[in-house]
Amino acid sequence: MFVEPLIMASILLFLNYAIGISDLWLHSATRSTAATLALPNVMTSASDVELGVALSKSLCPSPGAGASAPSLDCLAHPNGWAAGDEAEKIMPASWLVLYNATTAPFRVVTLADQSNTAVIVSTIPKALGPLVTSSFFYEAPTLAVRSSCNIITGNCTQDQKGHVTDCTNAGAPFLPLKWNFTEQSRPKCDFSICFPNRIFGVIDGQIGSFTDYTIQAFDPNITLASVPMVLGMQLQLNPDKVFYENPREDVTHTVDRRDTLYATCQIEYLSGVVSYDPGTDRYVLYEENYVSPQLASVLWGPLISQYGTNRLIADILGPIMSDPSMLLPSNLIASNLARIALGLLGGVMQRTPATSVVPARQGVLGLYPVAPVFCVAGILYAYAFCAIFILFISLSSSSYTVIARPTKGTASKGNPSSTKGERALVLAQVWLTNPLPLIASVFAGKDGRDPQRSIADSSLNMVFDEEKGVDYLEIGRMKIGDEMKFGLGRRERVAPDGKGTPGTSQLQPRLLMSSTRAHLPEVDERERDGCPEIIVSNQERRIPVFRALLPNLIVVLFSTGLAIFIIFWLHKHQPQGLAGYQSGFLQTIRNGTFIVDESYQVKGRAQQAPLRGLTFSSLATHTINLTSSFLMAQVAYCVASLWLEDSRWPAQPSEDHNITPIQYGLLLGILGAPSVLSVRNALRYALRRETRRSKLPSMFIEPLIMACILLFLNYAIGISDLWLHSATRSTTATLGLPNVVTPTSEIRFGVAFNNSLCSPDSEAGVTAVTPDCLSHLNGWAAGAEAEQIMPASWLVLYNATTAPFRVVTLKDQNDTAVMVSTVPRALGPLVPSSFSYEAPTFAVRSVCKVITRDCAQNRQGQVKNCSKAGAPYLPLKWNFTDQPRPKCDFDICFPNRIFGVIDGQTGSFYNNTFQSFGPNITAQSVPLTLAMQLRLNQDEVVYHNPREGDIGAVDSRDTLYATCQVEYLDGTLSYDPGTDRYILSREIHVPPQLASVLWGPLISQYGTNRLIADILGPIMSDPTMLVPSKLIASNLARIALGLIGGVMQPTGATQVVPVRQGVLGLYPVAPVFCVAGVLYVYAFVALFILFAVVSSKSYTVIAAPAHGPAKERSPGPPSLTNQEGAVVLGQLWLTNPLPLVASIFSGKDGRDPQRSIANRSLNMVYDQEGRADYLAIGTTEIGGEVKFGLRRRGKSVRGSEETL
Repeated sequence: MFVEPLIMASILLFLNYAIGISDLWLHSATRSTAATLALPNVMTSASDVELGVALSKSLCPSPGAGASAPSLDCLAHPNGWAAGDEAEKIMPASWLVLYNATTAPFRVVTLADQSNTAVIVSTIPKALGPLVTSSFFYEAPTLAVRSSCNIITGNCTQDQKGHVTDCTNAGAPFLPLKWNFTEQSRPKCDFSICFPNRIFGVIDGQIGSFTDYTIQAFDPNITLASVPMVLGMQLQLNPDKVFYENPREDVTHTVDRRDTLYATCQIEYLSGVVSYDPGTDRYVLYEENYVSPQLASVLWGPLISQYGTNRLIADILGPIMSDPSMLLPSNLIASNLARIALGLLGGVMQRTPATSVVPARQGVLGLYPVAPVFCVAGILYAYAFCAIFILFISLSSSSYTVIARPTKGTASKGNPSSTKGERALVLAQVWLTNPLPLIASVFAGKDGRDPQRSIADSSLNMVFDEEKGVDYLEIGRMKIGDEMKFGLGRRERVAPDGKGTPGTSQLQPRLLMSSTRAHLPEVDERERDGCPEIIVSNQERRIPVFRALLPNLIVVLFSTGLAIFIIFWLHKHQPQGLAGYQSGFLQTIRNGTFIVDESYQVKGRAQQAPLRGLTFSSLATHTINLTSSFLMAQVAYCVASLWLEDSRWPAQPSEDHNITPIQYGLLLGILGAPSVLSVRNALRYALRRETRRSKLPSMFIEPLIMACILLFLNYAIGISDLWLHSATRSTTATLGLPNVVTPTSEIRFGVAFNNSLCSPDSEAGVTAVTPDCLSHLNGWAAGAEAEQIMPASWLVLYNATTAPFRVVTLKDQNDTAVMVSTVPRALGPLVPSSFSYEAPTFAVRSVCKVITRDCAQNRQGQVKNCSKAGAPYLPLKWNFTDQPRPKCDFDICFPNRIFGVIDGQTGSFYNNTFQSFGPNITAQSVPLTLAMQLRLNQDEVVYHNPREGDIGAVDSRDTLYATCQVEYLDGTLSYDPGTDRYILSREIHVPPQLASVLWGPLISQYGTNRLIADILGPIMSDPTMLVPSKLIASNLARIALGLIGGVMQPTGATQVVPVRQGVLGLYPVAPVFCVAGVLYVYAFVALFILFAVVSSKSYTVIAAPAHGPAKERSPGPPSLTNQEGAVVLGQLWLTNPLPLVASIFSGKDGRDPQRSIANRSLNMVYDQEGRADYLAIGTTEIGGEVKFGLRRRGKSVRGSEETL
């Protein structure tokens, strides 16, 4: 019954500390990260969410053939696929999809990990991000296109000039495409000149015939091609022949010497199911099947009607022209062909219900390591098992019932006449967990009600505590029996001599008044020879430093330091370099949140970071929980000092400040084992009416108040910690590293004109070059000395991965295009660090005005003159007599022009393309004036019939006329990699001489086809668009700047700051201050206790030999004088019941006085085998009264037991 409770107490104490350590481990190891979470409990009917894509049945009725088998002539028209009036809305919608317009009903996505398959998807679900907090996982039907191409230019037969003449050897006898269709009228020019670019279908080696030179039609007798379908293509990437005009000496591969590419492709039209994950913005296509040949013959209509030919050329031109000898651009062509083929079908698609829809949201995941989680869970399981074990043991325990029957004497004193009973098991549990029953037995009430009190249902009711007749206790040197010891004594209100002077009587508990030692052999008197006696020295004795003061000081410093550390750490780790954030303590209080840089780790695509402030908060909670009992033990020193002084210098009865037995028992609880139960008992006693208790001395009230304060702080820190845990948040942000010094001259993020390409004009400065710099009869920078310029420019214009720069359009700065370095990248999961910087750059801004509507028109709706619109040079006519006339009409062969205007002059066109101004024309000041005429549909296959309504952006021949002001700018560019945002500042116009060089690529038509490709979709989707000016201006600025990428060079940045992706902890100020405030209060309370303990002092108690030096013998007391401070002994009496037990159950071996001043409570109690008492509990007769209490059970000399 001793070993088992000891083991259980050790286990519970171990679990108590283990759960705290595991909790701190879990806090320090836990991370957080962002992720996409599905909401499976949110029911969404898939039929109500139309996220799928299917062919519109209303456009191609096919009775009896099924939805996937429309008639072959569905949407066919002599003027082009879907060009009839009944299908007038198809191509406008298709252009929107192809050009990914914001108003498009669908969009095309290329699945790079599924053989570059293009799928058409709904535009409704968006990828989750900072501005998109909810979306959908879904599965839905869709259409897809996959293509594989084979470039055969290098395998075709070529003439002496390097021109391809026949591709039969390459398996394509239909290439090059020739004019051999006798049923059609011959065009006004050679086929290869007027219509050099063709994508056409091939069925069984046949290519059919071309209606209106463009629309391909097959003989009805030709069997439908099975999927995959075969396409042939010849694409003259530079129809104006301005690049590489001189024959190349090397063997051509991708293009021949006329820059024409020849290829064959296999194209698959598929139906399938697409699944979408909004977290990763990823689509997956599965369950794919070929569509029927009938449907495929309808779906390839836009391609073989040349609707996507110019777009394909624009998309592949840059990479191929940057390296004309490229061997394998097949994947480039195939992926772009699939995307264009599918985008052109957007107008014949309709929404259809999804097959599976699950709402999703952006969530933050907590990453809890398994080890600490299992530790916490395992400890809880162990704790629960211990509780269940104790529960079963408790349920299996049983005992008899103890009944207190009133006697005539007690009934006359007011006892109830009814019989009162209580289970002995409950009473024994109270004796084992509370010192009050023992105190009640020692300090009996002498009113005849002790038996009834001994079985009270509450320990408070077991102790006699009436104002009249109650004992007051004092502590110090007492004569107990025949020995002088350090212990408790009664201070009676009526002195033994009857004169009214209070005196002190020895402690004689009634439990020991019977003959208790008769069965034990008496101690030999010789053993008592030399035993010490207790004497009191007036020498002051203070609290031991290492036993009390130093640990108390550690608690003060640690609590204060932890509070300061939490505030300081949160303040010190404020993010440095966070845009828009103002650091400072007062600013933090105004904001209401501590923003802390938690740093982070990148694992895979996830950014993980701990919230270390929460770990410190948990540490504070465990600190107070673990040290509050220690502080109450320190309070006991102060109480002991007061008690010793009051006991040594007795006061008058009216001024008696000593405690009563029940108050002593309650102090044992709140000072020795502070807990909710002990404090609750003491408060219940203190709140009793004064008629039911003795008066409360200060040495009882003050410890009780201190215990309540510490208990309150204990719970307050726990609640504050939970509040802080529940209110703290985390987020990601971009943080600068201002302390990392980076030499800006070594980091070349700037962009500057390469002066080595042009001789500088010494009179105008370094940036003012001669106007004829880089000019050439075959085009700008077309000479051998500048052969690397345009390949680099194409890479920049087409944003190739190997480009030295890239062009960015600043939407919030009037769509200004700026050239930036490709080295610093936007921060993200795979880019943990980058640079924010300021650097010089070049920029282009354009302002355009579409004047088609303001020009004079003929009866057919074609523009004839734009003089009244301020552009007499439009439309551009062949009126340059110094140049040979071209082989065809100017507006047929060269309908698309972007040309410069200086003082109303347009100069001359060399080789029909390159514009040149005479030396007498002064260089124009910036902004420069440009004019343009762009036939958006060069083959006149869309809207062929003249329109009856008013024209807007284009005339009836789909030609657009506009004038533009273009500014070439020097400026300073600043970059924020967190938001991937650029800002242009300190911008100035470049000198006129340099501007005259930089607009060379534009007026040499290098960007004309690209501009048409970029604006074609939005304008052709609404040909009556009135104000497409911003669309044209932004694209013109981007193209103009990209085309000069080859003449730029990197230069040093002016300001570079390394930045990284960081995780911020957002700690609300209120709970943080609550945690810190509780720690400060706790530290103040500990400091108050420390000063009180330091000021506590008392006399010294000495155990000195009574008859000189002790005799030499093996067993016996030590020969040296033993002494201890009385305040230390008093603290032991107030925090531990063992000194009281030692006084009650003395050893009577002559060494009790020495044991009474031992510095450890374990050494105070006599516990020698063979002589120690064994205790039993139950009903026993004490002082003539039968009570429930303890009794001695000693061993007799015969080995049998004797009940006392």
